[in-house]
Amino acid sequence: MTAVEMEYTYNVNNDDPMVYGFNKKETYDVAVLLNDPTLIGAKVSGMKVFLPVDESSLANLSAWMTSELKLDEKVNSPDICSVEASYSDYYLSATFPEPYTITADGVYVGYSFDITDLTVKEDYPGKPIAVVKGDMDGGLYVHSSRTRKKWTDLVADLGAVSMIVVTLDVDYNDYDAAVDLPANSYLPLDEEYPVPVKIVNHGQNPIREIGYSYTIGDFTGEGTLSLDEPINSIGDNAIVRIPMKTEAAIGSYPFTFTLETVNGEANTDPARVSTGELSVIPFVPVNRPLVEEYTGLNCGFCPRGYIAMEEMNRIQGDLFIGMAYHSDSYESKNAMVVMEYEDFPCQVSGYPYGTINRMAGMDPSEFPYVWEDYRDDMPMADLDVTAEWTDSDMTELRATANVRFIKDFDNHDYRLAIALVADNLFNDSWKQSNYFAGKEPEGIESELWDLFINGYSKVEGLTFNDVVVYYKDVKGIEGALPESIAVGETISYNYSVKMEDVVNLGGKQFMNPEAKLHFVAMVLDGNTGYAINSNKSADVAYTTVGVDEIGSNAEVTATVYLDLQGRRVDCPQNGIFIKEDTLADGSVRISKVVVR
Repeated sequence: MTAVEMEYTYNVNNDDPMVYGFNKKETYDVAVLLNDPTLIGAKVSGMKVFLPVDESSLANLSAWMTSELKLDEKVNSPDICSVEASYSDYYLSATFPEPYTITADGVYVGYSFDITDLTVKEDYPGKPIAVVKGDMDGGLYVHSSRTRKKWTDLVADLGAVSMIVVTLDVDYNDYDAAVDLPANSYLPLDEEYPVPVKIVNHGQNPIREIGYSYTIGDFTGEGTLSLDEPINSIGDNAIVRIPMKTEAAIGSYPFTFTLETVNGEANTDPARVSTGELSVIPFVPVNRPLVEEYTGLNCGFCPRGYIAMEEMNRIQGDLFIGMAYHSDSYESKNAMVVMEYEDFPCQVSGYPYGTINRMAGMDPSEFPYVWEDYRDDMPMADLDVTAEWTDSDMTELRATANVRFIKDFDNHDYRLAIALVADNLFNDSWKQSNYFAGKEPEGIESELWDLFINGYSKVEGLTFNDVVVYYKDVKGIEGALPESIAVGETISYNYSVKMEDVVNLGGKQFMNPEAKLHFVAMVLDGNTGYAINSNKSADVAYTTVGVDEIGSNAEVTATVYLDLQGRRVDCPQNGIFIKEDTLADGSVRISKVVVR
């Protein structure tokens, strides 16, 4: 047996930080609970955490351990120890004078600090708590002196966990490993399917192969698996998707998983067995995360969001569900703005801004790098949506949404919401502000950066896609889903939009005749506000005539495409092109388009 030092964190995927906070001068207390049975007997010797605040705005930094989270006269009161913490390069850190041995009851490890000045680091305005996406119990507790006056478990509400890294002293054998099941797992009926299991290396050698057994109700199974990537060091962990199958009927069952062998050797780790619940489901929903961007024509940093949305569309195709909200904070009400700021589904702290599944906010430049993480989740529902005109004059567009859930639900708070979204919008008067002229790209790599780096302070001729043009029931349509939901049952709902109602906040119709329309349908969790799944209909052409003119909308008589070097392209594919439309009045309209 060997004593080693290891780092433990709820940031198991080493994700980049997101942030949370209240933009006030107050005291913050943040903690995680170390109650993983694999850690019993380990000694807590220190901690560190990313703290995205300028040092000049901080005071009274401390790190501490406690057996319970409690307040004394409204002030955090740890009962094991509290020490002064140091701060360097945006990290708070501390070493505890006497390591604490973790028992079966676990231990809370946390840190505290005062915000004394609201002039904070630009990338994280007013939000000093570093978090990452996650749902592991014990991953984030917060108290603050003015805003959150009681200790609160925020994992479920935020879908996020703390970035605290705890230093542990641990005794390990050569090959042992621990396992930890999520609270809920899923298997489709009569199909083999990969079930995620967390494996923690508690041995001296990399884990390359495992042997396992499992019990689902009365059904048992076993197998071996060679890992695609070894779990290398002591304390390293990975979510391994292990193929399983059961003959159990649709329903929920007690679930036990045992890691029997590691690299062919018997696994003697005391935490080699984990239990949870497994639901046998009739189908596996296609998970399409909902990506929402907040932007405006007069926002000079918003090209980051424009490019990210276009690239996500190009890379992910039909799996990408995007919605772009134009704000009158940075755009005329006579352009693409159709909603007041206070009606947005999320509170926007700065532009451009974005969310995935309405969880923690981010710069849209992060979309391509975190989207796959959201795809890994098992959504509770699958849905599809179609669009069709209700009349030959195309004055009303109807959506039909079909929703199926993978479990029975009574007294649920799931909600259906439907928005009308437009692609291929352009207008001669729409000019995108641009702070990137002559500078370097920021965020995702894309040929689209040429439009802005080589452009001027206002970029003309852009085509806008995924623009929200009508969305009245942001938090869900009352009565769209029944009070009781039966597993596998198809729930259909029709929703219609009159084209005369598709107007901007200036009261004008603003879509050009070449625009395309589709519906986005989403299932929302009313308890958290999160989107649990979404989908979009196929495009339909928007050909309504008599649209109020903001720019020239005369009939197009001829169209020519050129590449960015000015050479004619007969069949443009997969790139950025200059589009020259000759109009019926003899004028020529030039725009830049992305062809996918």
